[in-house]
Amino acid sequence: MDSPEWVLLIPLLGLLGALATGQPCGAGLTLTYVKVPNMLPRTVYQPTLLFAQAPGVAITATCYNSCRDVPACDGFIVDYKQGACYRVNIGRQYEDYSHQANVNFFRKVCLNVPRDCAQRAWPVEYVPGYKLLAEQHTVLPNVADKWQCAQICLNQTTLAGLPCRSSQYQAWSRTCTLSQYDRHTNPESFSPTIASDREFEYMENQCPLGLSQGPGSSGNEEYCWHDPIYNKTSMRPDLEVDNLTLDQCQMRCETEPSFRCTAYTFQCPAYSSIISRCLLHSDETQVRISPLSPMPCATFRERISCLDVSVSCTPQSLTVTLQDKMFTGQMFVSGHAAQCTAGNDGQGQVQLVIPVPESDYSPNKCNVQIIRSIGDHNRTVVSAVVVIQHHKLIQTVSDRVVKVSCYLDSNNMVPPISQYNNLTLNASFFVKDPEIVQNVIEGYGGNTSYPPTAMMRIVNVGRGDD
Repeated sequence: MDSPEWVLLIPLLGLLGALATGQPCGAGLTLTYVKVPNMLPRTVYQPTLLFAQAPGVAITATCYNSCRDVPACDGFIVDYKQGACYRVNIGRQYEDYSHQANVNFFRKVCLNVPRDCAQRAWPVEYVPGYKLLAEQHTVLPNVADKWQCAQICLNQTTLAGLPCRSSQYQAWSRTCTLSQYDRHTNPESFSPTIASDREFEYMENQCPLGLSQGPGSSGNEEYCWHDPIYNKTSMRPDLEVDNLTLDQCQMRCETEPSFRCTAYTFQCPAYSSIISRCLLHSDETQVRISPLSPMPCATFRERISCLDVSVSCTPQSLTVTLQDKMFTGQMFVSGHAAQCTAGNDGQGQVQLVIPVPESDYSPNKCNVQIIRSIGDHNRTVVSAVVVIQHHKLIQTVSDRVVKVSCYLDSNNMVPPISQYNNLTLNASFFVKDPEIVQNVIEGYGGNTSYPPTAMMRIVNVGRGDD
């Protein structure tokens, strides 16, 4: 299918409503949208069907444009499970929401959108009922409402000279706080508010900050990619682009101007289809929060915050080091938290030393996996699955699982680079489902970073040939 274009709302100086309630947007303001994920607005008016398609088809842009020119459309609901969207008329009633899975609400608001954010279909995401516990670098009193607080963050008006990725507003004190962090950079700090904190309202800046333009950068922060998950997809696509390769699909997600793309699904031509599909998703952490759905010939990947993790090895141990000043949890070998664990040393570093058994018959208290290559050059691969848990006692959806590996030759030294070819491995091991391990981090004896090259050769032992 051809991807619908986003017809962006232009600056309005006439009589179009702020929040579509009949009040005009002021001079220089833009009538745009705010995304409210997993929320339904409470309204006395019955939502009206705008558009419907099969579930799993990207309809957000079509719904966006259908609501854009309708004065009675204060916003629209996308129901991903039903594959439909609905026009909403809120009127002048008090703004209130209820949680609902598989839906997003997009509401019209008047904001002064920065020039470098003009292509964003929604410059702000608003998440009621949640609070970011990470450091707030600027506190501003006497702010009129949450939208003024969001505007200050969009304008990058900070007292500390730091970027503003998110803002929080407390209505009763009229206080606005700004932070260089958001729920993507610090997912472990993003949590539901308790009853006494209901007045806190979290808003996230969706505009590019221009902090980095290198590989793996969306303009807002450095990020990494979750390992691919095959034959699965998220049923919450926002845009579809056809006839791309896998690499082009990932590049499109990295550079998508209309919204912050947090994941993509690439589906190769399958069955009766003769074209590939690239689905872009704006909702985060589908792997950890909601189950993915089957899709033949599909590759799903999502962005995750990067870990500063390194591994080094000796014949006696694997040493895994995490650099993170804000980390207060523990790092341990999966399934062996009591015997193989480490915490923050107070200097922003966690170092987990995992003992390597001397032989196949020695005690293996940390369940280290050992693969031996016996031939002209004897080599050993040792690996373990490590959990990085942000809370000391409680596992959360923001915790990470990584597989760490090290390579040693027969002298426990780094082999010459030419000897990485024709590597003989026995087959007494298995590969885990990629949903289990989020990243693979490899090291080498002496901490030298030469990538191994391997070719599989299957030998008939009885005949002695291939």
